[in-house]
Amino acid sequence: MTTVLAAAAGASVAAGIVLVIAALLPPATRPARTRTSPTTRRRPLPRGARWRIGAAVVAGLLAWLVTGWPVAAVIVTVTVWGLPIILATSHTAAAIIDRVEALEEWTRRLSDVLVVGVGLEQAITATRRTCPALIETEVSALVARMQARWPTE
Repeated sequence: MTTVLAAAAGASVAAGIVLVIAALLPPATRPARTRTSPTTRRRPLPRGARWRIGAAVVAGLLAWLVTGWPVAAVIVTVTVWGLPIILATSHTAAAIIDRVEALEEWTRRLSDVLVVGVGLEQAITATRRTCPALIETEVSALVARMQARWPTE
């Protein structure tokens, strides 16, 4: 029981120090919050999130009962809840990787054209037609800006 009281006292002292420091710092300027209408609601939880949260809490309580360690409950709860998120394949990550690979392919083509001896601007203009589809709009915008005499810097 004394260890629990000591931990609570330590947490209280740490929280007090944080609050004193926060009180001494100047307030951050934030834009005024707009009132939300009754029709505005929070975003719904992702599919399966409620099940995962419930399973994480049950697993954490079970770990606490079996081991007697509250820290084990926290670790198991966070692990059960967060591990599927970490291990899930993301469509956005795959799209980012595809764009980077397209950029790498276009850069190789650009370097092949530069070996011929043309300037960088002429090489970019020449490779616009053969650039990968994922970065075609960006390369076309770059070529259009160069043809409009925008500074290359």
